Amino acid sequence: MSFKKTDSDSATVHEIFQGEVFYRSPLFQRHYVWGSKELEKLWADIDTVIEESSASRFLGALVLKPYQVRTASKPQSYWIIDGQQRLTTFYLLILACVRRAHELGGSSIADDYVNAYLLQSQSTVKNHTKLLPTIPDLGQFKSILKSINDYHPFAPGGAYGKSHGALVDAFNYHLEEIDKRITVEEEASLDELGNLMSNICSKIEFVQINLADHHDANEVFNRLNDSGQPLEIIDLIRNEVFSLLSDNVDDAEAIYDSHWLDFEKSFDLGDDPDSIKAASDIRNGYFFPFALIQDSKVKKADIFNALSKAWKKSVSKLTPEDGAKKIIDDLQFYVSSYLAIAVANRPKNLSDSLWEKVLRLHRMPAPTTLYPYLMRLLKSVETEEVKDSDAIGCLEVIESFLVRRAFLGLEPTGLHAVFKELWRKAEADSSLVTSNIQTKTIEFPNDSKFVECIREGDLYHRKLCSYVLEEYERSYTKGDVLKTFPKITADHLMPQKRQGDWISVVAQEDHDKYQHTWANLVPLSDKANAEKGTKNWDETCDLLALETVFASTKHVLDNYEEWNLDTILERAEGLSEWAVARWKK
Repeated sequence: MSFKKTDSDSATVHEIFQGEVFYRSPLFQRHYVWGSKELEKLWADIDTVIEESSASRFLGALVLKPYQVRTASKPQSYWIIDGQQRLTTFYLLILACVRRAHELGGSSIADDYVNAYLLQSQSTVKNHTKLLPTIPDLGQFKSILKSINDYHPFAPGGAYGKSHGALVDAFNYHLEEIDKRITVEEEASLDELGNLMSNICSKIEFVQINLADHHDANEVFNRLNDSGQPLEIIDLIRNEVFSLLSDNVDDAEAIYDSHWLDFEKSFDLGDDPDSIKAASDIRNGYFFPFALIQDSKVKKADIFNALSKAWKKSVSKLTPEDGAKKIIDDLQFYVSSYLAIAVANRPKNLSDSLWEKVLRLHRMPAPTTLYPYLMRLLKSVETEEVKDSDAIGCLEVIESFLVRRAFLGLEPTGLHAVFKELWRKAEADSSLVTSNIQTKTIEFPNDSKFVECIREGDLYHRKLCSYVLEEYERSYTKGDVLKTFPKITADHLMPQKRQGDWISVVAQEDHDKYQHTWANLVPLSDKANAEKGTKNWDETCDLLALETVFASTKHVLDNYEEWNLDTILERAEGLSEWAVARWKK
């Protein structure tokens, strides 16, 4: 990307924010994401100029695109193409300094900072902020502006997003760092605050690059973010949608409010950090199966480019507003069926019987290679194009296929090519699903192989071990009681270490062969598992009779007076009969 015909020069923080200027984050950019790591590094750079170890500090480039020329009544206005995180961070820093100045009785100093760097003075935009973050950050931004309520600050747009998050955290981080540097003999000093602001505004520098009209801001944004902190796919898609509306901010904001927010909020799981991280993972996981539904040949590395190309074609004859709405509606279409599998959110029009089949695949959990088929199947039930009974048949086939292969040690790898094409070949016909998931190299194990592996195969080290134990446990339990159970730990009834009484109970060869088989495994809580250790069978029964909450475990304790090779093989027979009936071919 060449900037030969652009204006570029170094600029201090003072030069960036002084005068009648307005910096706006494009609607399509990612929201504010800087955390303590980035802020700590920033303040380390500030300390180098405070301590005079450096005459100035260069903090990178700001890439801007002018969209409104300054007039007598309007400020010079720019889109922030790159550098939004840094520019927003310094605006928050100045806001924090103003708050501290007020608290220290320096109202005249606070006035100077506000008038010079924070708010507009022209009559048509009086008291408007000189910077506006992305729409998802407006709620936080407006809550922070309450720090300077005496100046009646105004930020255009609604209070979208949460009132607390990374933006508020950064503001509070600045307040703490400011206090560290202006405190003298345990008291905050207004003079030190003035020195701090002077150093920041005059010695922190950027290279400011102003794009010419012929540069595509959307393209520049994507190119500049090819390296560094990676963008999520949803950032690029938001970019794609709202770049259609870059010439009409009011329409863009209206569509964001009426369409886009609902799509993004579909993936919300909660406000705590763990839920936010989990929601991000779930959201990122949506786009590959969604893209495969549109085109089964799409590669994971090319999701955005493939979707972008398809959307450009599909909306070419629509107005920008209708085009943006169509893309968002397309994205929303499969969200409910995706979330059914990924997080067990129940969609409409699914019977209790079908929902139980979906929950089984969620508990497994089903490999993501299945998602394109499962999403189309469940969506077809939602829209009443497919009967519940047909969908149930298909899910039973798929569950049995995966479980039987797991017992043979065939992990769910290599299935991508099968399942991405399965809807086209089989739709909701369970017999066609059965025939099409088997190939020359992909086996659907028959009953004899399945039973053999139940009796002698290693279940303990299989990914589906906990799932198999839980499903067998559920066959003993009715109602919702399992919701209160602790997390399952697979426990060896005949312990993994052949010690003590077990030396006389089982031969070394038999111990090695059968210790990890299903018949020797039961579900326990972590606590009970840790206490059991290598106790003999009588001691194990006495301990677990009081400790375990699992019915299938109690059944073993109640029905076997001793535990040895014969009883292991006896239990294996019963488990085999149950499993063949449950996971039919």
